[in-house]
Amino acid sequence: MNLVLNYLTHFWTIQALLPLLKHSNQARILLVGALPFVINHAKVSLPDFDAPATSKYNAMTVTAQATAARVLLTLALSERLTATNVTINIFHPGYVPDSNFGAGGSWVSRLAGRILGESFSRKNSPIGAWLATAPELTHTSGHFYDDRLRQVPLSKQYTRSKANDLWRLSSQY
Repeated sequence: MNLVLNYLTHFWTIQALLPLLKHSNQARILLVGALPFVINHAKVSLPDFDAPATSKYNAMTVTAQATAARVLLTLALSERLTATNVTINIFHPGYVPDSNFGAGGSWVSRLAGRILGESFSRKNSPIGAWLATAPELTHTSGHFYDDRLRQVPLSKQYTRSKANDLWRLSSQY
């Protein structure tokens, strides 16, 4: 359910809206990522949508998989949208004080999320609004931005090959 909610719903919604977006003068798809450190140090592998539910389920691990999948989706879709007026980027939203990050986890994970958020993120960053409206980004696609409006290079784990493999896998659902 976590992978469906945090990744596949993004994939399905974008697929459903793409015909409409392609008919607009300029459209921008924005996906929410995570701290650049988290994005670039996560293990990047294809999610297993058919994994049986077990008692060893770890919400943080699956959420990290879903976040990495959104990065790969950004790469795959930016390549597929090159000849269109649609762009896609992913960004770290900064620290969102009313977020329920870690709500399903232990008090330790909730505390760690709050400390990380307050220590390494800008509170209520304008990044989403900037990415959605900045004229200079009209043709910018396939990038990751931090909460300080800076483009962040992705680790070498995020390859076009993995992005295309994830696209094929996601298209089966």
